[in-house]
Amino acid sequence: MGLSFLEAERALARFKNRGWRLGVDRMEEFCRRLGLEAFLSGAERPLVIHVAGTNGKGSTVRLIQSILTAHGLKTGASYSPFVETVRERSQVDGELISEEEFARITELLLAAGEGMEETDFGGPTEFEMKTAMGFLHWRDAAVDAIVVETGLGGRLDATNVVVPDVSVITSIGLDHTEYLGSRLQDIAFEKAGIIKSGAPCVMGRLEADAAGVIRDACGDRGCSLFEFGTNFGWLANGSEFDVRTAEMKYRGLTCGLEGRIQHENAAVAIMACEAAEICLDPALVSEALASARLPGRMERVIYEDREVLLDGAHNAEAAVYLAESLRDEERDICWICGFMQGHDAAAFLEPISRLGGRLILTWAFGDRGQDPHDVLKTVPMGFSDVAVQEKPSRALAAAGDHHGLIVVTGSFYLVGRLSQDAGLSPRA
Repeated sequence: MGLSFLEAERALARFKNRGWRLGVDRMEEFCRRLGLEAFLSGAERPLVIHVAGTNGKGSTVRLIQSILTAHGLKTGASYSPFVETVRERSQVDGELISEEEFARITELLLAAGEGMEETDFGGPTEFEMKTAMGFLHWRDAAVDAIVVETGLGGRLDATNVVVPDVSVITSIGLDHTEYLGSRLQDIAFEKAGIIKSGAPCVMGRLEADAAGVIRDACGDRGCSLFEFGTNFGWLANGSEFDVRTAEMKYRGLTCGLEGRIQHENAAVAIMACEAAEICLDPALVSEALASARLPGRMERVIYEDREVLLDGAHNAEAAVYLAESLRDEERDICWICGFMQGHDAAAFLEPISRLGGRLILTWAFGDRGQDPHDVLKTVPMGFSDVAVQEKPSRALAAAGDHHGLIVVTGSFYLVGRLSQDAGLSPRA
């Protein structure tokens, strides 16, 4: 008798302590042992769009997947980290991998991984396991296309075993600097590692120094480059927005993902599909964008008859986007924030402090999170009240008497934990 879903989930969770390993050699060997060569680079290879970026890559993956699915392509996609269930890590046409399939594939992963433990490669990490699960799931589902989100950086990320038809760089900011470097140019160099010879690249809005690195990489590798603001862009159109590319103009669009930054992500997604030579129908594009949903990205849910906004923003750049999205909010805000180690909590809090409101600090995720008492010492001026609650559930309960909007942010891990533990339900 095989593993149950819960047994499989716990088995993969045991690999969390292995952390990150930058490099693709072990992942290549792992995929070889799983028999994935034909799917990744051979006769069974689907259309591949590979997406990297400091912010916006998960939303962009969702929008690309939605557009491709609307145009009749059976499309797999990966999302990292997950918010509500680990099954979010691998999807086909927006449908999560089933519990049975998750358990079946986990057994294959564990067997192949065990065979590598005593080799020079060593056993795979949790992220490598879950990335390979997506590949196996999509291969067995006979998908037409896959949209793959990088985990960390790009050049040495485990997902960089794919051969893309289009590479996408959504944004570049200072995040994970301990792994990727302390300058935008360094981070851009790592993310440019997903750009492959001859495959077009779509670039979102980047700072000049970072954009120069991407342009150089495309020039060196003979890739066409489509730049936001030059080759494509978006314009406000009342409560809607328009997207223009060299080929088309898409009018009167709305996006199921909230926030003005999603208009930019939608433009990047449309351009990526055009670069993949998909003949797009504007009506289908409009329907695809309007129907797109993704947990933990400006997601409004209900907690005891109160509206709660869940957003996994976790760096200063994302905090700016979050603050801009809420600047017209007429209600007072109660912020519940928790941060993972390695993230600059003070830099994150500064943009949202300009909107004022209450701030409740809590743990994001066990001992991998920052101590909220330490964060308390770095909180900028602007909040009307600041408090610490050790447990996220108590932080949410403490915010329950707030009559305005409750915003949970600072970490996808905090968003996911509260979403699961408190049973938060999507707003009708």
